[in-house]
Amino acid sequence: MRLLGRGGMGVVYEAEDTRLGRRVAVKMLTAVEGLTAQDAAWERFQREARALARIEHPGVVTLYDNGVHDGTPYLVMQVLDGTSLAELVLHSGPLPVPAACTVALGIAEALEAGHHKGVVHRDVKPSNVGTTRGGRVVLQDFGLARLAGEAAITRTGALIGTPQFMAPEAMRGVLPGPAADWYGLGACVFLMLTGELPFGQTADVGAIMERALGDGIRPLTGTGGLPQSLAGLVDELCRQDPERRLVDPRVVRDTLVPLTYGGTQTLADLVKRHVRDEAV
Repeated sequence: MRLLGRGGMGVVYEAEDTRLGRRVAVKMLTAVEGLTAQDAAWERFQREARALARIEHPGVVTLYDNGVHDGTPYLVMQVLDGTSLAELVLHSGPLPVPAACTVALGIAEALEAGHHKGVVHRDVKPSNVGTTRGGRVVLQDFGLARLAGEAAITRTGALIGTPQFMAPEAMRGVLPGPAADWYGLGACVFLMLTGELPFGQTADVGAIMERALGDGIRPLTGTGGLPQSLAGLVDELCRQDPERRLVDPRVVRDTLVPLTYGGTQTLADLVKRHVRDEAV
């Protein structure tokens, strides 16, 4: 029906499921073209897709189907009404604390559900966080790098992850684990609270990596206007050393929940205003 977006991994279309009469999102993984149903890589793709389908959580986008078309693997997923967190912050600026904590809590619960099933997201970033007009938070592209196969992606030159939100250990070439996802959450919360990218407005990957592996994301503790428990949480999530990074979902929840009062409605209002402005 229409193009929804493009990225390093592929292209996403809104489509109609003609059998069931519903709208869906179809993601063509153009970064890994050339598959056939007889390839070992295709069997692996199918295995990983089944692993993703086992994540049943309202905060994780639902996977309906998968297949291969002219050598390009594709995923058929739930389509969301609303906008991405990246677009929302770009349009609205820093989010009110209750809305930011509501989004953060949604991401954290989705990560916990995925990790419980043994699936690491590997690319937690604002453009992969959907926010709906009802104030729902949905994490998209869960495990997509693993699904498509890192080796195949690397051959195409596509970067696994986004430097602004990529954990330092992943930049060093270490296979990302759950701790890398929690770093991504911390970087997303930094963006929501400050309206700023973690390493400034630059497209220079080298400069971003130098800052990420050097001083890291600047601490928020001591920042005026922010609850210090929240500022401390962000700092703990964004620690460079994964061994010292906060990775306990219970601590994350206990810090965020008291700060979410009214956040769902505030988030819904912000999303609806953004969607309306975009339509106009």
